[in-house]
Amino acid sequence: TETIVSVLVNTDRFTDYAGNANDAVDSFDLIFDTTHPTVSITATEGASPFTSNHNVLNLKFSISEDTTDFEQSDVTLSGGTLSSFQGQDRTYMAQFTPNSDEATTTIQITYTKFHDAAGNGNYESNVFEWTPDYTSPSIQIKSPQGVSGFTSNDDTLSLEFVTSEHLHSFGAHDIKVGGGIITSFEMSHFEKV
Repeated sequence: TETIVSVLVNTDRFTDYAGNANDAVDSFDLIFDTTHPTVSITATEGASPFTSNHNVLNLKFSISEDTTDFEQSDVTLSGGTLSSFQGQDRTYMAQFTPNSDEATTTIQITYTKFHDAAGNGNYESNVFEWTPDYTSPSIQIKSPQGVSGFTSNDDTLSLEFVTSEHLHSFGAHDIKVGGGIITSFEMSHFEKV
């Protein structure tokens, strides 16, 4: 909490030995501040946690109070490095580059890494999670009625499209068919190839 404290002495509150009363004194003011600053981490590319194929994340550190001692070394990283760190007061920016493909990375600021004007250390930030993914998905087409190239007199053929990872979008419109049509297409579950 923050409380304004003001100390003053009014006119004619005391006298010297000769009987002269005191003059008014300018007040002595201060802000009693016990509020710890908070900080949140966001990225232009997406909200934590997320997966993407970006090479770099553009990070923003938003602080609830002005600070002058927040620096790059205050940021705890797992799976990457920070660069282009800059900012002042309540807003700081940086770029995060992952060390390797496909590994979940984390970015956080732990307790009391920087301070406000009153010397209160910060609370822990959110843990920002990002998984870089640069591998293209693969797909296999299977049928319980036979393997590719078999001969059949069935009116319909059941097909399964098995992907190497969860897909953001895949539908009947993505399948090219010669000599027939796709009907009753539905996504059922993920099975890794």
